[in-house]
Amino acid sequence: MMAHKGAAGIGLALMLCCLGGAPTGRYDIHTDVWPSSSLADFAFLLDPPAGRHGFLTVDKQGRFAWPTGRRAKFWGVNISRRSVFVDDSTIERAADVLARSGANMVRFEALDAAGGILGESGELDPARLDRLDAWIAALADRGIYTYLNLLDLREFTAADRALGVVAPEHIGRAGRPFAMFDPALIRLQREYARRLLTHRNAYTGLRYVEDPAIAMVEICNESGFFLRRAETERLRRASEARSPYPLPRDNRSAGRDAIEPRSGHVGGDPLAPYGRELGRRWNLWLRSRYRDRAGLARAWGRRALTAGESPTPGTVRIPSLSADPVGAPSRTAGAGRTADYVRFLSDIQRGYFRDMRRYLRSIGLRVPVTGVTSNEYIADAASWTHLDFTAGNRFFDHPTFAGKEWVGSLFFNDVNPLRSASANGSAPWMAALRWGRKPAVIREWAQPWPNRYRAAAGPETMAYASLQDLDGLLLFGYRTIPPRSGLPALSDFAHEADPTVWRLFGPCGLAFLRGDVSPGKTTVPLAYSQAEAARFSATIDDRILTAWRDRVTSSLGRPTRLSRSARPASPLVSSTGQISRHTSEGVLVVAAPRTIIVSGEIGRRPWSAQAPGQPPWRIATASPVGTLMVVSLDGKPLASSQRRLVTMVTEASNTGQRMEPQQGKAPGRFRIAAVGRAPVLTGGQPSAGGLRIEVGGRPLLALDMRGGVLEALLEPDAATLVCDTDGISGSLAGRPFVTRANVPVRVPYVE
Repeated sequence: MMAHKGAAGIGLALMLCCLGGAPTGRYDIHTDVWPSSSLADFAFLLDPPAGRHGFLTVDKQGRFAWPTGRRAKFWGVNISRRSVFVDDSTIERAADVLARSGANMVRFEALDAAGGILGESGELDPARLDRLDAWIAALADRGIYTYLNLLDLREFTAADRALGVVAPEHIGRAGRPFAMFDPALIRLQREYARRLLTHRNAYTGLRYVEDPAIAMVEICNESGFFLRRAETERLRRASEARSPYPLPRDNRSAGRDAIEPRSGHVGGDPLAPYGRELGRRWNLWLRSRYRDRAGLARAWGRRALTAGESPTPGTVRIPSLSADPVGAPSRTAGAGRTADYVRFLSDIQRGYFRDMRRYLRSIGLRVPVTGVTSNEYIADAASWTHLDFTAGNRFFDHPTFAGKEWVGSLFFNDVNPLRSASANGSAPWMAALRWGRKPAVIREWAQPWPNRYRAAAGPETMAYASLQDLDGLLLFGYRTIPPRSGLPALSDFAHEADPTVWRLFGPCGLAFLRGDVSPGKTTVPLAYSQAEAARFSATIDDRILTAWRDRVTSSLGRPTRLSRSARPASPLVSSTGQISRHTSEGVLVVAAPRTIIVSGEIGRRPWSAQAPGQPPWRIATASPVGTLMVVSLDGKPLASSQRRLVTMVTEASNTGQRMEPQQGKAPGRFRIAAVGRAPVLTGGQPSAGGLRIEVGGRPLLALDMRGGVLEALLEPDAATLVCDTDGISGSLAGRPFVTRANVPVRVPYVE
């Protein structure tokens, strides 16, 4: 196993190295190492080595737990593609920085993508697999757990034709959703899972299935018939088309209820074999429920069937779901066909998850397993029965595209999420993952660059995930490629160089893992009807708005009626009283005994935050957008804490970045015209009276600055301050100081 260099010692050295000598108003990461999240060392949140308590389990209350019964929660990052396949020195340094920053989990994303650990022949690439081994060992040594994803971005190639894959060039990355039902694709998934999970790590001596430091496994990434709606409609058309290919041997299963496809349209469709296989399964499903045409006619109505349609010879057509009504199911002749088809697709997904999980258990995997579809569609949630935990994403202002994904210009909207409290907002979206008694993990969250309001991302996600009592939050993502490689400092999903996100990562992780923000006082059960689960377009709706106030758990049953009081107002206050969402002003206030946050458009007027029994904190700033976060580092309430961390971040941009306003039918309000380069600019500049922080009516910190980044570690006899802007005058509890750009300044401190 790799030697553990000591997260605390090397972390401080790395922090000072990254902070030294940067010009005024710049967060200069043009260096071979990456900045720790904070002056404070959050490695005390970790319990090394990872796996010391045994394999992760799920307890009777639906929470992650160790075999001892102690609850387990996770806060971490995603590391993807090129950032995985780096040298030992990079892995060691990045692992140290992550530990010091409080991350206790890393999800390795897109390992099976082109250039990853999967070779063209289906074998695992030994050199790249060695890099994954090294990561797992280095992270475990520091107390950081691993989350593995199986089918993510695999590109099926012409070489896979020999293994039974039809039209690999037409099914897209990861074969979504074809890989949920096609026998050849499922066989390849199992083979990849077997090779990977039974591989023996050269650094730990353990096979992956034997290593409790690998805490979670994901069957598939963002797949499913309901999330991949366009592909589902393509399958319907393909089921009626003529195929230019013979039906693969595995798909015939000839002696077993073989069903001949309809003659279809003139011309070939490369997806026809997949459409025929889905049609075959559809007819078998109908036969198991209704037996024959007469039974089907009784269920759907005589007018619903055309001449010659019957499940017995397998000639019942797949319905089009593109016109599925948004409201209540219609009473048209096709309503029964459509509802049954949605149930069938949900059953296909449920069976896929059941069988894949069963296979993973058969090769020795013991940790919780999930599969990711969507947390929006009710029919998706109905398919999660056999998963150990639910997992999904929470993105705001995700890049959009004028055509094909990730081709050409990126567009975005640059709006503040705190000005909305809709059913698609953070709290309802995260609450929608809580179905039954299962842990829930947001395995990808971000409010990516270049959105100006990113300083709100960490606080908002942490606060509402805590209100919903979620079990894990993983930032997407973290890049380990040095900036001198020529990549831009700030990028959409690379946060290691973004002070508006990364400088809050450690404090937010502390608040989340420690449970500083309380779960909702009551748990509100929401129920969706079986009829809703049989509608292709049925999604979470305004019933889930109660998630802004209380915990929510969902199930299928007698439907919950929408209360008039569910519609949120401003400010929207949680049932705990700890979270206030001022949508009319775009500001979030969190007031808990050990954590204070004021975030969003905070420059319009002074803001206060006060937890019961604690003195109020008050901030006035000239910075239009930003976050003030204060956390207790010793676990005591802020009023009696002997070690407190005060962090203030505002905005950040690449040098030379340029955004163009858009009009008409553009997919976003702005287009990224020029990405820019390092160093990162935070806009720090002198401004008389620019920042004032008071506690209990007494001045604590004053700084004549607008914009920029500030951090103060307050200890019993002195404080250490770091500001990224040079020559700014300030005072701490009446003691004057002048900032030196990115150089720690020590100030005698007695409050």
